[in-house]
Amino acid sequence: MDKKIRLLQVIPRLDVGGAETGCKDIAQFINNQNYFSAILCSGGEQIKYIDQSKIKLFKFPVQSKNPLIIFFNIFVILFIVLFYKINIIHVRSRAPGWSCYFASKLSGVPLICTFHGTYNFNNPLKKFYNSIMLRGNSVIAGSKFIFDHIKNNYNYSKKIFFVPRGIDTNYFSSKNSNIEESNSVRKRWGISNNHFLILLPGRLTFWKGQFLFLNTLLSLKQENLLNNISAVILGDDQGRSEYRKYLL
Repeated sequence: MDKKIRLLQVIPRLDVGGAETGCKDIAQFINNQNYFSAILCSGGEQIKYIDQSKIKLFKFPVQSKNPLIIFFNIFVILFIVLFYKINIIHVRSRAPGWSCYFASKLSGVPLICTFHGTYNFNNPLKKFYNSIMLRGNSVIAGSKFIFDHIKNNYNYSKKIFFVPRGIDTNYFSSKNSNIEESNSVRKRWGISNNHFLILLPGRLTFWKGQFLFLNTLLSLKQENLLNNISAVILGDDQGRSEYRKYLL
């Protein structure tokens, strides 16, 4: 690209999760390359990690599935795109996806859609609603599983860009580990320092495998194979309180 990147990312909320962390990390990376970086969301826990002196943050109800609000958000996004001379829109969810799609068409600014998860499509209307994530100028699948899901369930003949999830290896490095902090976390969780710890991180949703994980642990316990082993499921239920109660 000859001209400088001016990126607007749109996501429902910046809470805890892979899509949200990816959004935050890309925003920071774009800024570090001396390009313009902006995020539009409705709020969230990870906002406190955004340096708003460097990354532009807009807060509007883009998480809403209300058709009137989705329509209103078209013009919110269009205003941001035109006022800040945005030249790439990157959306990561369906409801804001519709708003971004029409803002992209009205402004002529390319739209990138990243497919982060599987969606229910038990009727034609639902499948049409989901299809917005395939209407961008470019479509990204965040994993091989999602790549195959798109191929197997949607009539999509264009190229899908497979971009696997990555991490900052400088940040997530054993060199940064702190024994005192680790022991403090174990104490807070009630886990002995001499126990082997199994950690399953991820938001609480059935397809993330928490139920299978607990059943596996139960089978191991019945075989007396969990001596000196502790397990922790770490993740936000994101409003799925019934599933959390089911796991408990």
